[in-house]
Amino acid sequence: MTLQTPPSWLQAGTYTAEQDRLIQQALYSTSGTIGTGSLAITAQGSPNMTVNAAAGWCAIVGNGSPNLGAYVAYNNATTILTITTADATNPRIDRVVVTINDAAYSGSTNNVVFTVIAGTPAASPTAPATPSNSISLATIAVAANATSISSGNITDTRATATSNLIATAGLPAAGGSLTGNLTLAAGTTAISPLRLTSGTNLTTTTGGTFEYDGNVVYQTPNYTATNTTNGGRGLVPTRYFYGLSADKSLLSGGSATSNQSLFGVGIPLAASTTYEIEISARFTATQTATATTYTITLGFSSAPTGVSGNTLSAGPTFAALMNVLTTTSPFNFVAYTSAASALTFTVPIIVKALIRTNAATTFTPQIILNTSASTALTTLNGSFVKVTPVGNSTATTIGAWA
Repeated sequence: MTLQTPPSWLQAGTYTAEQDRLIQQALYSTSGTIGTGSLAITAQGSPNMTVNAAAGWCAIVGNGSPNLGAYVAYNNATTILTITTADATNPRIDRVVVTINDAAYSGSTNNVVFTVIAGTPAASPTAPATPSNSISLATIAVAANATSISSGNITDTRATATSNLIATAGLPAAGGSLTGNLTLAAGTTAISPLRLTSGTNLTTTTGGTFEYDGNVVYQTPNYTATNTTNGGRGLVPTRYFYGLSADKSLLSGGSATSNQSLFGVGIPLAASTTYEIEISARFTATQTATATTYTITLGFSSAPTGVSGNTLSAGPTFAALMNVLTTTSPFNFVAYTSAASALTFTVPIIVKALIRTNAATTFTPQIILNTSASTALTTLNGSFVKVTPVGNSTATTIGAWA
């Protein structure tokens, strides 16, 4: 082997298509689709024995002969592909591919084509192999006697074309090490400087890595636990916080038995997520000569899957009261029950709780009075609430606990 001459693109040089493809291979080091959604295989809106191949780009690094380089192909509109008639007895698995044919190396055809390769019917079928100079787009489960292909029958097998160069939009880098600093562009009102894409967490974590599973961001410190399955990663806190910089009047010169928002705000929580909740607050009340129970409740627009936690409060005599939140809606605890006297008092409260959501909901800390005895009720300056997502709705551990 020797250096390819002329190099690209010498003013006085002439070039074969192969030389240009070899140069392109510096841009596309592995085969795959280019850009989100390119060449995706989908079922018809009214399912039948055809599927759609979406418009888009792909790069195919030739592997049928040495030094083929990288071919680039473009599909300019949705293409309909036909699935052959199902077997009457056994299921099969078909594979959808896009293939480069180059007569300079093999055969007599020069083109790029979509092909649905029919698998062999069997009680336990397997998909056919991907041919040379091709990329796999999807496999399709074709049941015995099937007359239509639905979305559930299609498995996306597309891989993204990668590059030895630093990533650009739609062309992720295959990996490697930077030898200098990486400086991110300044953010704008429409574009963030850095965005992680939701994916699947590592089975065995590695020190120094960041991961994002769609619920929370993790960072793995470099210590021995990183070598254990699913261990070593730690939570990168992405905490929601609301604190009062002035007293918040809930009642003034009136009375109410309905729920009063402790901070005057609520926050949306995502579906299928576990949250850690912390409330540290003080409220002051002026009441008439009627015994009144002041109850703190975690209010939700849609009841979560579960709530568990501990609370601490103290009345005017500072007799501490440890309590447990009720585990079914309403999620309450008694902060203080006053005597039947006209008085003014302050109650500090602390709440620590774990919340698991099944559907999206809005969380609002609230206070309830069982009578209409209070004429003034105020949440005091310095009170705050913190909400921290810690994983999906079944998350129980983060890190290599043993």
